[in-house]
Amino acid sequence: MTSPALSQKTALITGASGGIGRATARLLARSGADLILHGHANTATLESLVAELKVQYPKSNISAVCADLSLEAEQDRFIEDVSALCFAPDILVLAAGVDLMSAAMKQRSFEERLARLWQVDVVSALRLSRFFGERMKAKLQTSDIGLRDQVSNANPESRSPKSEAPSQGVVIFFSWDGIEHGMAGETAQLYAAAKGAVQGFCRSLAHHLAPEVRVNGVAPGWIKTTWGETASPATDERIAAQSLAGRWGTAEEVAEVVRFLISDAAAYINNQTIYVNGGR
Repeated sequence: MTSPALSQKTALITGASGGIGRATARLLARSGADLILHGHANTATLESLVAELKVQYPKSNISAVCADLSLEAEQDRFIEDVSALCFAPDILVLAAGVDLMSAAMKQRSFEERLARLWQVDVVSALRLSRFFGERMKAKLQTSDIGLRDQVSNANPESRSPKSEAPSQGVVIFFSWDGIEHGMAGETAQLYAAAKGAVQGFCRSLAHHLAPEVRVNGVAPGWIKTTWGETASPATDERIAAQSLAGRWGTAEEVAEVVRFLISDAAAYINNQTIYVNGGR
């Protein structure tokens, strides 16, 4: 019997209490990963998810760390709390994001929505990826040197570079498919500004962390999470018409793309953004 694909790897998932983050956590747990799951507003949902996964996967280490990533001090505390659990995760999935479609956020001004979106979706993602990305790279460089030394000492003739794909760390950002073609409305303007910044940063970080760490983005289209569950029939029809699939996407479909990108099968995929929108 083969081991799960992600056994002996630790994944840090921000926004794990949200629809896509939760689906990703379940999928990675099923693949054998240890998990550090982040949440903030939906702490009850996060606690329920952790309890569920601990029952299903008792051999896995599954922890929860709560933090309000809209505050820099909380970002700092979150980094400290995660660092106390592990020096660096093997996988970082940055799924935390502000739900601009919630009733509470709709009541706020453009400037208030932008400030919160920028702190959570952009600033926290950039800070966490820089900090843990550097640690991933350092850990893998040290591990690779130690492995080469062991091989060389055992067999001095085997000093040539390894031909097989090396072990890699992985960082996954979340973008938005709308930044490619634009969309009318205040909410679209906000998402375009924030996710456009994230996608640009993702490309530069990939160059900085390569080859030890791969950095890719996932750009979902219309995914039926919390807001989608309450959408009107007219909205359902409009969204179906905008996708070649003729329907909403699901959080599980996005999670499957994330799992592929962090797998060894994607070892030669770096600095890319994968669109999960059914086709425009």
